[in-house]
Amino acid sequence: MILTALCGHGHFDMAAYDRYAHGELTDYAYPEEAVAAALAHLPATAG
Repeated sequence: MILTALCGHGHFDMAAYDRYAHGELTDYAYPEEAVAAALAHLPATAG
């Protein structure tokens, strides 16, 4: 499945797809510390 036009006009989506199609994207493991720091700023949910 290919998703396009997520940014509103598709320009950035197609550039990213082109990089994907040419094998130019690299995996990036987002640091767990950064995830924890971001989650610490979320408000508590009711329920």
